[in-house]
Order: sequence, then C-alpha cells, then structure tokens
Amino acid sequence: MGVLGDKFFRKKNLCINWGGLLIGGFLLLVLSGCPKVISLETAMLAGNSGSREGAVILTLVADNWWQVVPSYCNAPSLNLTATENFSGSMQRTIVSDAYTTATRFYFYATAVSGTGSSFPLTQVTFTPAPSQKTGSVQLPLGFGSWDVEVYVCLTDGLQDIDAVRNDAVLKGSAHVDTMNASTVFFTLSPKGLTRNGVVSLTLNPSAELQSLPGGFTVTAAIKDLATGSVILDSASATTEKNINNFPAQRGNYQVNSLPPGTYLFQLTMTSNTTSISHVWSDVLIVLPGKTVSKTLEIPNFVGSVPAAPTGVTAALVTNSENAGLGNFEVKLEWTDASNNESHFELQVAELLQQNSINAYPTNENTWTNLMTSGTAPKTYGRDFFGSNLRSSGSLNAGNSTVTLNLRLGSRYVVRLRAVGGAGSSAWVYPTLGQASTGTTAITSTTINRFAVTYDLAGGTYTPATGQPTTNNQVQYYFQENTGVQLLAPTAPNGANSLVRDNGQWSGWQNSSTGTNYPTGITPSRYTDFKNLGLLAQYTVKPVNLGFSVITHNAVEMQLGWITVGGSAINNNMVSVSKTASQSLDFIVSIPNTSYPFNEHGFAYESIDLQIKNNKGITVFSVNSNGKVLAGASKTFTLPNLADRVSGNYICTISAKYTSSIEVTQQFILVITN
Repeated sequence: MGVLGDKFFRKKNLCINWGGLLIGGFLLLVLSGCPKVISLETAMLAGNSGSREGAVILTLVADNWWQVVPSYCNAPSLNLTATENFSGSMQRTIVSDAYTTATRFYFYATAVSGTGSSFPLTQVTFTPAPSQKTGSVQLPLGFGSWDVEVYVCLTDGLQDIDAVRNDAVLKGSAHVDTMNASTVFFTLSPKGLTRNGVVSLTLNPSAELQSLPGGFTVTAAIKDLATGSVILDSASATTEKNINNFPAQRGNYQVNSLPPGTYLFQLTMTSNTTSISHVWSDVLIVLPGKTVSKTLEIPNFVGSVPAAPTGVTAALVTNSENAGLGNFEVKLEWTDASNNESHFELQVAELLQQNSINAYPTNENTWTNLMTSGTAPKTYGRDFFGSNLRSSGSLNAGNSTVTLNLRLGSRYVVRLRAVGGAGSSAWVYPTLGQASTGTTAITSTTINRFAVTYDLAGGTYTPATGQPTTNNQVQYYFQENTGVQLLAPTAPNGANSLVRDNGQWSGWQNSSTGTNYPTGITPSRYTDFKNLGLLAQYTVKPVNLGFSVITHNAVEMQLGWITVGGSAINNNMVSVSKTASQSLDFIVSIPNTSYPFNEHGFAYESIDLQIKNNKGITVFSVNSNGKVLAGASKTFTLPNLADRVSGNYICTISAKYTSSIEVTQQFILVITN
C-alpha cells in the first residue's frame, strides 16, 4: 500500500542506498569485558534489530579483546561492522527516490568521563569480509562513558564536524560505557538534521472507494509518529488539509517545506451522515533536501454501503384514531436486505400546501418537488426510540417495523434508508394501499387521516344500522382528491335521521367559521385534508323562555371566541411552549351582537373550563362563578405551566344559557418543551 525507493547494496564497496534501505535501521553497539570473545553472529543475535525487515545493522564488535587488553591497561580495539539484511522489504512506507550519490560514513565520539578524550572525526572505510556481507574497521576507544555519533553523508573527505552535520542525510547517536555496556541500540534517521524536504503526494482512490456515494469530509495530515499530534511545516503552518472531491476524484496533498524526519501520513474520511471517521495511514520519511513525490494507491478502507431495505409499506393501524388526543398511528414495515447497517434512517415531512397530491413520491425528484416553503423533513435514526413520533418499534440494525404516532388532520410523506460506516443506501419510498394483520390500507395519495366531528346540537341521530343516540358523532376519513361524502341524515325519521324538538336536520354549519357548509341537505364532498367540525342545523328549534322564543343556535359558543395564551384555535388544536410563561390564560370573549335577551339581557349563566390529560384524568377545573354578558370576556388562568408534563390535553369549555340549555366547545391543547 505504500511506496518506497529502490533497495539494494553495491556490494563491491558496500555503498548503501539509504533512500529505501537504511532508514529505520539500527546501529547495534555490543561491548564486553575480557576474556570473552564476541563473534559477529553472536553480536547480531544480541539485538532485536537483526530480524527487522529491510534494515541494515551496523555492529560495533569487541574483537580479540583478551589479546589487546590482557590487564585492562591499554585502550581496547573495537570493530565497526556493517551487515546487510536481505530478510524482507519495507512495506507501506512513503519515501523519496534514492540518493544517486554514494554514501559515506563518519564516526565521532566525545568522552563524558574516564580516561578517554574526544575521538577525532573519522571517515569510516569498510573492509569487506570474505562473505561480502560484513565489513569492519578498528576504532580504539578509551575506558569510560562516551557520546557516540554516526553520520551518513553524500560528500567525501569532510574534515569538520559542523560540515558533516550540514551535509548529513542520516544520523544516529548513543551513549556508551565501555567498562560496563553490553548492548546499545540507536536509530539512523534524518530527524534533527537541518535541510528541509518537500512532500507532494497524489491520492489515487481505488475503483471501489471511488464508487462510494458522496457525503464524506476528507482530510490529510502529517503527524508525529509517537504522539499522533499534527506536525507544523517549516513556516509553522498546519499540515492538516482538506482533500476536496475525494474519493470521487484524485486528491492532491502538498507541503512545501518540512523538517526531515520519520512521520505518519494519515488520511481521514468522515461520513457526513453518521459522523463515523475512517482512517488510512502510512509511514512517511522526509529526507534532507529531497522531495517525496509519489502517487499513493488508496484502497477501500471505508467498507461497503449497506443495501437498501426492500418491500417498504405503510398502513393505518386499525382503530388507532383518537379524536380526543388528535392522533392516529401508521405502521411502517420493511425487509432488512443488508447485514452491515448500523441503523436505519427515517425522514418524515408534513405537507402544508393546500393543493391535492396526485401521487406519492417515488424518487428524489418527486420528493423534492413536494418540499415547498415551510416543509422541512425531520430525520430520525438511533434517536427515534426516544422521540414523540415513536409509538413502537426501533430503527436500530436488525429491525423491520416501526409504528408512527401522527396528528389527525395532517398530511405526511416518509422515506427510509439503511445507514452504515461507508455511507447510506438509496432512499426507499413506501407503498401505500397494502395492509397486514391489524392494519388498514391507506387509500389517500399521502399518509393522511382526518376527523369530522358532527355536533348534533341536542338532536337525536338514528344511523342506518344501530340504535338512536344523542352523542356527537366522530367519523374518520382518508383525503381523496375527489373529496369524501359527509354525513347527510336526510330521512324525516327512523334510519338515517337527525331530529330535535320535532325539527328536522337541515344542514351543517362549520364550527370554526360559523358559516353554513354548502349546500344544505346535500353537502358538498369535502376535499381538504384537515379536521372538520360541523354543527347540526334544524328547520325548527323553539326554546320558550317565558316572554320570547329563541333558537338553540343563537346561543351556541364559537371556537373563534376562544384564545389560549394569545393564540387562536386552529383545526380544533392549539400549541403552547411551557417555557413561554409561568401561566397560561384561556380567554372566552363574547361578541356584542344582536343575540336574544332574557330578563337580564343576553348572558351565559356560567362558563366552566375542564382540562384532562391523555389518560382521561382531570388535571385542572374552574368555574366562572357568575354571569358573563355579551361584549364581555372571561379569563381562566392555568398556573405552573412550566411544571406541566409535555403532551396532548383535552380542553372542554361549557357555557350554560339557562338551566336547560348548555353548550360546549372542545379542543386539543398541546404543551411542548
């Protein structure tokens, strides 16, 4: 996976191509006391570097010790030996091309203590052994502690240590105690030398890596091999750079001036979807004055994208509608077609536009066309389990169904995909109109269910089948582009009739607007997708109050008279944030219009407010304790709003006109965080 220069020995003079061979090798220093003889083979086995791939090991060997120093009174004679190791080749190492000039070795030592003095700078010339694998030179050192330096240079005949250090392409150093030392390792490397190098890399992605879908942030950096911290270049600028358009295209990485040394080159690809990072790295060796100009073949180190789920369907959970809570449930089912996803991702968009939708989206274009102003899809992944949208199921890997909790009177489109470390599959759009056990096929062109509440206004409804009832009727529908047929109890009596006080039903009135719903006893088909409240109208509705006759409709309370926290009620629902204020005001404002009068003028005898949670438990109740006149208003204050549990609440406001006439309005209060 890496790139390295040629690696060979010029065996006649043992000149070494350090560009691809000696870098990373070790200088092994072996000293022993009299009278033991240390052979070359024994010295090599003494150090771990002997088995290191692609290394040249230099060995300082104590040879014929007992003959030269029989009584420890003379300086020992030491052999510096170069040994070639052909046991393997360096892999995954990025280096410059080889130096073409033959390399020279310079030896320098400084006495720290003992009888020795500074060892003069010496250019070492190797004498090859018969095997042509080793060479040696006599280097006498006095007894004591020494700081030893070995330099590999490109220039012959250097006489000054400063000149050697300026010319050096490799350096090694060690501290040696010639009285007690056994084995000393030190690394020959360019680190610490003064001439800067250049790094110019081309990053060539493999076909598999190149075929990954988009959505990655890619960076490359040169890092410290030991600490992993990002290296600064010679101008103190970071070497971490963005690699744009990779892996779709080749990437380029350039550092114009970098101190020589052995580093780590690291390429990082981070998924914009999952935030998972994938790393490919290689050893980078920068030589003094050289340019590392290489094309790196980058394999697929990210993995494969999971296959998209198949057979995705969406269906209504049968009888899941709840007008009181204002919600319904939809079951989403699919087949898991991959074994390497981390989770699934679900997007849900509520469509706010009024126009009809001819077909459910099936691709990115038709999905995008529905995302008009105000429509922002919400994305759910692992966080789905704790969301308000979830009724049951999970989007974690291995699951194949979730049940969504959606609002009555709203339209939705959803889509699903599998997500893995390498990215995400294509989006899959569910099929509507199919049902499994416990579900009902959705017949609308979007995921929609709305409620029509028929307020009987005190009348008695006799359905086509079943018993007469005075309870308000709630029926649920899917939006149809051609509209749905509303309830029309046109019979004068018996089945399919609605009567009150001998007055027959004559049509519906829109509860929100107070206008008659068209067109009387043959109501128009309802084409909208929103919840609808209808109030029954009758041909005769007498109420005898002693001195005048008024109709029941004349005293009906309208939703438009009610505000909650300053907001009007829309589609039988109002939403407030519990962080907006400490309390919440419900205000009923009665318009000063030509209502009929009792002996006190028009007034409600009393108005009550009752709030229940989604379990039907009353959490707040209050009474007006007196008449509320036309043109006046009544305010009810719900305290401690911040302490209320978030969720849906059923609010009922009841008003009595007389002891026998009571009118009500009911709506949903949604408390959010």
